[in-house]
Amino acid sequence: MTSLPCKPLLTSWNPLTQLVRFRTRTPDIRKPIPQHRLRAVALKLTKPVYDKTLNPLLPIKPVKPKIIKAQENSFERILANEFYQILESSKVVAMVHRNPMGQKEIYKMKLLFHKSKMKYLWYSNTVAKLAMSGTYYEPLLPLYQSHTVTVVIEENSVAKVRSYRTAQHN
Repeated sequence: MTSLPCKPLLTSWNPLTQLVRFRTRTPDIRKPIPQHRLRAVALKLTKPVYDKTLNPLLPIKPVKPKIIKAQENSFERILANEFYQILESSKVVAMVHRNPMGQKEIYKMKLLFHKSKMKYLWYSNTVAKLAMSGTYYEPLLPLYQSHTVTVVIEENSVAKVRSYRTAQHN
């Protein structure tokens, strides 16, 4: 008998629950929902007040950008002198665009050039400008706008450079 009154207390009671989804209504752009009254008052109070005497059609004076002249780096000047001496002592100079490639591919290309007695030179554009400005090589400066590699050969063999160039594309 004692088991009968205890049984309803031991059983679990699960109430019926229903999930309520909020914001299921798609916003109607043509007829927006009016703002809450307190929010509308707060927005009206914090709205900035502009001076109406200013004419919005007046031209605005453009601000001239400050041009900061970069100081000439002495190390770049040393590299430029070295680069110019290499260019003067070589018989063939070739400019090649350096495509984005990994360090392993660059190493393979340097090794390939070294085996065939060519030099792979990669200097910054500022060093190239310092080395070539005011010299015989000044017409080559427009080529140094992006990543440009200079290949220098001590002997007259342009066919080697062309063969390596076509081998890279295949």
